[in-house]
Order: sequence, then C-alpha cells, then structure tokens
Amino acid sequence: MKYYAEYCQYTESEVVDMVLKNLLTDDGFLKWIDGVRNNKRMLRKIGLEEAAEGKNLDLIRKI
Repeated sequence: MKYYAEYCQYTESEVVDMVLKNLLTDDGFLKWIDGVRNNKRMLRKIGLEEAAEGKNLDLIRKI
C-alpha cells in the first residue's frame, strides 16, 4: 500500500479506504463472506462491520 500511495500521491489511509470500498462491489467476495462462519468478525477486522450491521450482505454494496 505504501508504494502505491506514494505513486498516486495519496496517503496510505486513503489507499486502504479505496481498496475497502472496492470490496463492496465485488459480488464474489460478498458471497464468500456471507458463507463464512464468522463473517461478523471478518467484517469488523476489515472495517466494514458498521456498513453491514443490520443489513443483508447483498445490500452492503449500495451503501
């Protein structure tokens, strides 16, 4: 992330935010998370728990 951020002239935090937001558009990834036993823990670790809280994972990408 560091080198990509440097290349794009973004901060590392901005690059991480962009990557995480792009995960919300990956249908395969969302289906995979939905099938994982501890998906809430995984969402919390990647910073998407608040987006998913109280919502079906299929709806997350609309946020």
